[in-house]
Amino acid sequence: MNATLHSFFAWLLRSSWQAAILTVLVLLAQFCLGKRLDGRWRHLLWLLVLARLAIPFSPSSPASLFNYLRFDSPTTHRQTIPTATVAEPPQQSSIPPQPAMAAQTSDVVALPLPPASHWKVPPWPILLAVIWAIGAAILGARVTVQNILFRRRLRHGIAIDDPQISRLFKECKSSMRVATSVRLVETGLVESPALYGLLPPKLLLPPKLADRFAAPELRHIFLHELAHVHRRDMALQWLVTCFQIIHWFNPILWFGFRRMAADRELACDELALSVIGETEGTAYGQTIVKLLEACSPPPALPGLVGILEDKSQIFRRISMIARFKRHPRWSLAGAVAAVALGVATLTGAQTEKSSELTGTVKMTSGAPARATVFIYTAGPRAGTSPVCPSCYPDCGKSAKTDSRGRFKIKSLDPQLIYRVLVVGENSKPAFVAKVDPAREPIQVTLQPQDLAQVPPDCILRGRVADAKGDPIKLAIIERRMAR
Repeated sequence: MNATLHSFFAWLLRSSWQAAILTVLVLLAQFCLGKRLDGRWRHLLWLLVLARLAIPFSPSSPASLFNYLRFDSPTTHRQTIPTATVAEPPQQSSIPPQPAMAAQTSDVVALPLPPASHWKVPPWPILLAVIWAIGAAILGARVTVQNILFRRRLRHGIAIDDPQISRLFKECKSSMRVATSVRLVETGLVESPALYGLLPPKLLLPPKLADRFAAPELRHIFLHELAHVHRRDMALQWLVTCFQIIHWFNPILWFGFRRMAADRELACDELALSVIGETEGTAYGQTIVKLLEACSPPPALPGLVGILEDKSQIFRRISMIARFKRHPRWSLAGAVAAVALGVATLTGAQTEKSSELTGTVKMTSGAPARATVFIYTAGPRAGTSPVCPSCYPDCGKSAKTDSRGRFKIKSLDPQLIYRVLVVGENSKPAFVAKVDPAREPIQVTLQPQDLAQVPPDCILRGRVADAKGDPIKLAIIERRMAR
């Protein structure tokens, strides 16, 4: 289970920090390109962040930015790893033995003496899982409860059946080319126009909005909200909410999602203005200002998208509306920025090929030893890691020596160094510290052990047989836990 949690959190943290770096790059690209990026392309760049969070793995590429920015430990410290050395089992080991012990049916293996202190390694993967799950559960429950309560209260809303408003709304749907059924609902739950729901969406209007706004102004409001439907912003908003729940611990992503919502409103303004025409740009901006003066933004609800989403960004919107001009569908600056960021961040760092550990085990007499070699613990080449030394997926891998005492353990992580345990017949177990599979093969010499001098309580004896009672040769005996 620890290995599974380690793999999950490795992916979670990697995708989160890579998306955070991409968020900073998107903001930097928007700042550098400035007015050369319209609202549509500003919002499209944020889709790269969502793609970075959604894809479970990325193809490796030499052009990837993450070849130079790595979350794990770099591989440039190999020269600092000392040569592997053979050592006796420590008398005060801080980590209880974990790997399997192998022996033939008639063999006797002397186990190392148990440590005097039974200190346990903190289960960091489990602790991180609990903390992350609590945060995600609280945020997910909050979103769910808010939407359930809002939906229940919305049942008391009144469907708008005014002929003039209905006819104007149908004309706006036709102009925006929206074929989806959208209901008009008047409710006191909102103080400004807002879109809610997926199938079918509802356009929520505060009470008596038609009395305060003229028909041309209502047309501006309808076109903006229908732009959300045309762009499928509601489904995208729910996807963002899911990522917020999963990556609740990353403040950079929360800031990026907020800027993404502001750029979404710019894109909807541009789409509405492209339907209205440049001549009505001033009137459209006056409608936004009037809404700002007369109404309040909608409540902060993931399923609710309103025309007054963020008051702090209203100056940017008015500035964009004032200088709006029809642009071609494709922008060279936007396309170049999207391709460059996509190639640099949606690809993964080139990983090194898996390593293999080779070596030879001999007795002090020089004869080849018949032994089993275990990956005992592991650790990063540089720095520290929250993963306990025995929780890496490579821990527990083993290999038996051949007739010449040689062994090979394949598919090891090249980012790690290892501590190896060698167990042979009628010999003392030996540890090999700081083993680097990329270096030369290790040489291990086992010392013979007189079993008559070993205390009886340090010898584990037994017999492994099948259901018929026949002995099973070369069985693996694992000590799963100790007390």
